[in-house]
Amino acid sequence: MTSKKEPFEILVSSVRRYINAGVKSRLWKFLSKLRTEDIARVLDRLVFENKKIIFELLKEKDIPMLAEVLSEIDPEDAVELLSDLSPKEISEILNEFSSDDAAELLSEFPEDLKEKVIQCMNKEESEDVKELLQYEEDTAGRIMSTDFYALEENTKISDAVAAIQLATDVEVPFYLYVVDKDYRLVGVVSLKKLLLYPPNTKLKDIMLKDIIYVSTDTDQEEVARKVERYNLVAIPVVDKNKKLVGVITVDDVIDIIREEATEDIYRMAGVVEGERIQDPVFDSLKKRIPWLMLALLTTFFSAIVITYFEGVIKNAVILAALMPLVAALGGVAGNQTNAVVVRELSMGDFDWRMGRRLLLKHFLLGIALGIVVGLGGAVFIKIAYKFLQATIGLKVGLDAGIVIIFGVGIFFNILNGLLMGTVIPMTFRFVGLDPALSSNMFVSMFTDTFGFFVFLQLAKAFYHV
Repeated sequence: MTSKKEPFEILVSSVRRYINAGVKSRLWKFLSKLRTEDIARVLDRLVFENKKIIFELLKEKDIPMLAEVLSEIDPEDAVELLSDLSPKEISEILNEFSSDDAAELLSEFPEDLKEKVIQCMNKEESEDVKELLQYEEDTAGRIMSTDFYALEENTKISDAVAAIQLATDVEVPFYLYVVDKDYRLVGVVSLKKLLLYPPNTKLKDIMLKDIIYVSTDTDQEEVARKVERYNLVAIPVVDKNKKLVGVITVDDVIDIIREEATEDIYRMAGVVEGERIQDPVFDSLKKRIPWLMLALLTTFFSAIVITYFEGVIKNAVILAALMPLVAALGGVAGNQTNAVVVRELSMGDFDWRMGRRLLLKHFLLGIALGIVVGLGGAVFIKIAYKFLQATIGLKVGLDAGIVIIFGVGIFFNILNGLLMGTVIPMTFRFVGLDPALSSNMFVSMFTDTFGFFVFLQLAKAFYHV
């Protein structure tokens, strides 16, 4: 029985079939009926040569459509597709972008090409882009849009409605921002509210004065947290003098959340950001080797511990079979805790008082989990080995000493795992590093090394080796 294909899989396979058949007219007819977001998703599933075919086809047939597609795909892919074009051709495409999307894409270009493209762009668009590019990457200033509604506070509702009707190319039609004569942000009015008051009412009489806003140097993660916390569809951006300079919309915030979540997942796993399944093997090799070499270095400490206790293992070979279990349980407990702590740190509402509470909580939780899992592990291993002796004739037995050592080893390593899963990401935060920066790797290193050491040290003391 064959499984039914999902609609998106049908899109991808159809595009591939048209490309392989070389029927560009039918491919264009097919693409022209799709949403640009769906074309972008399809591109993400294709090899570069096929992406290039679609890129050239859209460039020939519909540049505004091509611009929308490029704004939806990964910036690195977009730059690679544009790299063979002249600065003038690139500028013609970027003129169709919103200023914030154009600035984001241009920031990926080499410096000399970036300057040439900006010089070829429309004057108004290039000025907006240059203004955005002067802000630091990953800040509100870099990702904001300069297209928004803003009127002076003494404006009457009737005039405001007329101004809105005449406005074009505005990013957000949900809020009207209110400014004073110096263009400082003083309030905000929802467009719905404009319809509920008499036409002669001034904006300052109905505006909300308690405004949620960010400054141009606010980190994009903090922007996302504010939009999420206060359920906003857009948030205004002000400069150091509180002058309104831009707005960030919820669609940009969704992109930020996705980008930051992806970044954290990659870093916790020790994978370089931006690696995807479509990347050539050699590119993935270059990205992964540094972290794997670091993993080799960190796991080497476990090998040193095992070598140190070589005599203990020779006297009780069963220890070699059980000690990976002790290390693994500590690692699982540590990485569970690490995931919780990294999330708390990424939420931004974290201070050192909360850190102390979190450390105390995980210390107590580690003791409780260590007792429960340690006792359960000791009972389980005793029953399991008796069962194996009865069924398959396993000759290795477990005396009471080994069972006790196993349970106590689990207790200490689970406690250690919870403490390391808390302390390591908090330490990263304290020294200014991303808490997600391969903290799983370091947690595993400490739990493996400590687990082996405690387990074998207990065995050495018990057997007086």
